[in-house]
Amino acid sequence: MSERSKLQKPKKVEHDMWKEQGGMAWVENTSEVPRNRQQIYDIKRRNVAASHCSIDGVTSGSEVYDIIAIFNEHQRRKDKGFIRDYKLAPFGVVLASEKQLHDTVRFCTNPDRISILGIDSTFNIGKFDVTHPTDKYPLLETRKADDTGNCTSPLFIGPALIHAKKDEYTYQYFFSTLVALEEQVKNGLFFGTDGEQALINAATKNFEYATGVRCFLHAMHRQHKTLPSGKWFAGY
Repeated sequence: MSERSKLQKPKKVEHDMWKEQGGMAWVENTSEVPRNRQQIYDIKRRNVAASHCSIDGVTSGSEVYDIIAIFNEHQRRKDKGFIRDYKLAPFGVVLASEKQLHDTVRFCTNPDRISILGIDSTFNIGKFDVTHPTDKYPLLETRKADDTGNCTSPLFIGPALIHAKKDEYTYQYFFSTLVALEEQVKNGLFFGTDGEQALINAATKNFEYATGVRCFLHAMHRQHKTLPSGKWFAGY
């Protein structure tokens, strides 16, 4: 009855439910039909009220509300779940597992086996952008050698940020949250970007000892678009 009242008018709900039971003479269990039409109106009103509840001022029925609800649920778990933090203005959600944070420290702060923390706003989920660092996982190597004859390590995805704006303040929130979750993250030695200045500024402020480098493929693509064809180096 509750689900029907969300889609149909009370009059039709009452009519259909009685009809399905074969009429008043054939009803075996009165709980299978409404007592009266007012009961359906009351259920419909409660459904409407429930659909307009809010958390931190965010009304239910939106993606943001669902994320906040999951976050609050995860906070009651021992492992704190995967949604680690959020903010509303501007909107941002930090996703990170303990293993991702641990691996970032293990592979990106070790001078004997350096892995560059690559950071890029890679793709969209609806109206939101997704930024996630990646780093090489040196404990694994590909079976097949590359063009230089070396076996390479695969890239693993690290923590992620789902966000509405691509500005320094938003990226600063992301990196500072990671450091708050795992302090040793700030000791990363190198971070790589596509040249986005807001991203570089925020990373520089949070990774105290890191050197910023440019992604070769992004740099090559940008130069190819900028330089006249006659100026392009054949070796590239």
